[in-house]
Amino acid sequence: MTNPLIDSLVAVVAERPEDLPLRVHLAELLVADGRGPEAVPHLGAVLAADPANEPAAALMRRALGVPGEPTGTGGAADPVDPGSSRSAPASSDGAPSGAPAS
Repeated sequence: MTNPLIDSLVAVVAERPEDLPLRVHLAELLVADGRGPEAVPHLGAVLAADPANEPAAALMRRALGVPGEPTGTGGAADPVDPGSSRSAPASSDGAPSGAPAS
């Protein structure tokens, strides 16, 4: 199925291939529309001109179907650091259990 906005942007990018932000925007729309392979040449042009463009690089990974980096959400609970503030309950003198009383 075609998307009129994407079709219009493809035509504009053909007239203005040096407009890198427009290419990134078009690529975002293509990836969101499930047309990642069509986004690759646009992102390749952006990254050729600006290799440090991390948003374009991240979008390229999505367009190519590269699995994303773990975000730390929805995974297993963080392990407890033995030196963290989660310590043993205090003894009757107020010192943590196992700590010498002062």
